[in-house]
Amino acid sequence: KIDGVDLSEPCLRLAAFTASQDQATNVHYHQATAQETGLSSSEYNLVTSTMTLHEMPPPAVEAMVEETYRLLGDGGYVVHLDFLADEDPFNRFIHYGHSKRNNEPYMPPLNEMDIVGLHERVGFKDVQVLPFEEFPGALDASNVNWRFPWALVVARK
Repeated sequence: KIDGVDLSEPCLRLAAFTASQDQATNVHYHQATAQETGLSSSEYNLVTSTMTLHEMPPPAVEAMVEETYRLLGDGGYVVHLDFLADEDPFNRFIHYGHSKRNNEPYMPPLNEMDIVGLHERVGFKDVQVLPFEEFPGALDASNVNWRFPWALVVARK
């Protein structure tokens, strides 16, 4: 059973169309916020988000993490894919510059949040922030090109 949640009705219609084209009958879509999905508590083994956290102000991120915890059954996992720059001043300069130029005002506040501590305060265990290799060799030391600071936030209930 897969439940997809999005705020955007057009995105949900496209997702439903794609699922029907793929004959995926176990997928259902719901229009809601990530902070209040309206889905049942403790029903899910996995909750994921992709490029969602940096689109919300910190109070909304906190509410989303709490909602994620509510949705998961014991032992369930959450995996968020997003941008989290490391402490390197150049990486932060480029990341924050992108944020400003592209009207992404919540990238810096997300980056400055204690995302591990937030998940732990809510009750998650084994919280990790892991680099994400968006293409083969992206994380290799020989790759001298700047890249977005893709990261996975992974935790267990």
